[in-house]
Formats: sequence, structure tokens, C-alpha cells
Amino acid sequence: MQLLLNETIYRKVIVELLPQIRKFLWIVTADIKDLHVPKGRRFVPLLEILSELVL
Repeated sequence: MQLLLNETIYRKVIVELLPQIRKFLWIVTADIKDLHVPKGRRFVPLLEILSELVL
């Protein structure tokens, strides 16, 4: 178990771990609608990435 706060959450979870998810993702927040993540040379909404993973 590891406590992650602030920017560390973004780097560790969103940038490093999220792309590796293969089966399940549980989101326990409503604060992702304005979150943008790197995709190639630009930043896109996290919801766009999640939508692509569902297909």
C-alpha cells in the first residue's frame, strides 16, 4: 500500500498505471471531467482515453 498525494497521484496513477490497465478500473471521484493527460505530443481529456479503452 502506498499513500499518493497531489501531483504524485497524477504521475503515478494517470500517466504510469492507467495505460497498463487491462481488465478493470474503479474510479472513486467525480473530478476527472477536466483532467487532461498526455497523448503523443498533445494533451487530451482523460475521458477520451477511457472511452477509447472501452471499445
